[in-house]
Amino acid sequence: MGDDRRLLRGRQGMGSQGVDSSTLFLRNLGPGTEEGMLRQWVTSRVGPVRRVVVVTEKGAGESRRCKGFAFVQFAVAEDVQRAAELLNGQEWM
Repeated sequence: MGDDRRLLRGRQGMGSQGVDSSTLFLRNLGPGTEEGMLRQWVTSRVGPVRRVVVVTEKGAGESRRCKGFAFVQFAVAEDVQRAAELLNGQEWM
């Protein structure tokens, strides 16, 4: 997946906008990004992840492409800040 390598930009939970403080917003993800591989990649670098949501294009089937961003909810809220610092600017995959 060579063309799916992008620089990650993280932002900690947005509080009043509906995302809690244990959630990290990731952007600049490639169109081939999948929840399972993102979960594994983040978990191996930061720690346990409770939930990953990769936002995809509308449509049916498995061919829906990533719209370029995702939300990662960590099992331990303190990991969010560490993750933002570790992952910000990183190429993934």
